[in-house]
Order: sequence, then structure tokens, then C-alpha cells
Amino acid sequence: MVLNTLAVVATILLAGAATEPPTDASRREPLSQRTDVDPDEHRWVPIFDGTTLEGWRGNPRFWTVEDGCIVGRSTPENPCTVTTYLHHHAVLDDFELTFEIKLEGEGANSGMQYRSTPWSTPGDGFDVSGYQADFDKAHRYSGILYETYGRGIAVGRGQAIRFNKDGSKKEIEPARPDADLKKVLVAVDADPATEGWHRYLIVADGRRLEHWIDGQRVMLAEDHDSRFAGEGILALQVHQGPPMVVRVRDIRVRKLGPKKQPEEVNP
Repeated sequence: MVLNTLAVVATILLAGAATEPPTDASRREPLSQRTDVDPDEHRWVPIFDGTTLEGWRGNPRFWTVEDGCIVGRSTPENPCTVTTYLHHHAVLDDFELTFEIKLEGEGANSGMQYRSTPWSTPGDGFDVSGYQADFDKAHRYSGILYETYGRGIAVGRGQAIRFNKDGSKKEIEPARPDADLKKVLVAVDADPATEGWHRYLIVADGRRLEHWIDGQRVMLAEDHDSRFAGEGILALQVHQGPPMVVRVRDIRVRKLGPKKQPEEVNP
């Protein structure tokens, strides 16, 4: 059943203790701009308690909690030969998700799956399919929309794309220069004040998907394709390959709605 109220999340963690996450003037907060919602009802709810993996499920070889962060780690002694994921149990439909993320290791590659489905493959039993907000150390892919076991790299960084019902796609806004967006990411990496932590915001509002990093919208998609996913789980990734560390903290979610459903778009 779709969790329109995030009730299961709230019963596991102390939703009443939630406060607004850090914001800045350059980042649009889509929900806060709406006039049809109750701010108290649609507050941010933490889905990581900072000390345990309660509510999350993954391969304990790779996932731990350290210093208030979820940590995914592969090493030469404990290599990740098959991409693995840490699942959150709640099934979400329309929401905003915010978290901070930091990567270590050359070639480090991670991301947050959303509206995703557990996938039965010969891997380690924690594979998923669905949308991913990508993030990598070199910022070659950071911010793109990747669809695992689907369309692959579906929308590049800076692009605004509509997927039509017939499988075609169309640019709906001029692309934002990739070099400019990457420059922001590299600056955050080098800033002693941030210590390499990046703030990610994912918006899943009906068929409209947005990714924001460090106050910049880096991806917009309107998905009217038959492969559109209207609900699913969240999952953090440790990508197969060289040793890496992903650290994630301050993970919060808030539900969207009620709203008028958008009309179907014909190609």
C-alpha cells in the first residue's frame, strides 16, 4: 500500500523532533511554495536515527553506522564485486527527500535509489531496479537521473527532459551548462567549511522528478513513459569496483499532497 502519510516512518523514528533542514536562498523548496498544504502536516521526518540502521536493510559486510553517518565501505580486503544497496523499508510515492553525502576513494560511485523495487538477480540479494539520483567522486555523473535495469542514463546533468508515452523524449527547457554545474560541486569539495559534504534534494511529485545539489537544480524530468514508477523504496548504493567509502547523514523526508494530478501528456 502506498504510504500517503509516511505513517510507518513516523512510528519508527521520532517525527515530532524533526526540524527544518538547512536551506539557502538559491534553492527552491517546492513544497514550501505551495499554498494548498499544512506546514505542520508536511514537516520533515528523519528516517535515520544517527546511531543504528533501524528501518534499513543491507549486506552487513559493507554497511555500518559511524559518527552519526550511514557508511558504505569496500576495501581491498573486502571488495565489492557486485553493486550492493542498503534498502529503507518504507514504500513512498510523492515526496521530497534531503540528505548530505560525501565520498572517499578514487573511482567512488554511489547514489540514492528512489521509487525502486527489490530485484531478484544472482547478486548479494540486495539489488534494486528503478530511479537513481547519481553521485560520484569525480562528478562525472553527480546529479543525473539513472534508471537501474531500465533506461540507464536517462537524463544528463543540467537537462530538462519529458519522456513521452510513445517512448520518445523532448527537451522542455534549455539545458543548463554542465561545466557550470560541475564547478559548483568541485568548489564544495575544496571548501574547508563543507569538508566535502554535499546537500542533495530529490523531488518526486507525480510524474515530475527533480534533483538538486548544493542549491542548484541539476536535473528535471517529466516521465510519461510506460516505464514510469509512481512508488517504491529508497536505497543507498555502494558501486562495484575499487575501494570506496560513502557517508550519508541527516536523511529526512516529507510527503507531498494533496494536489491536482497532471493531465496525461501526448507526444
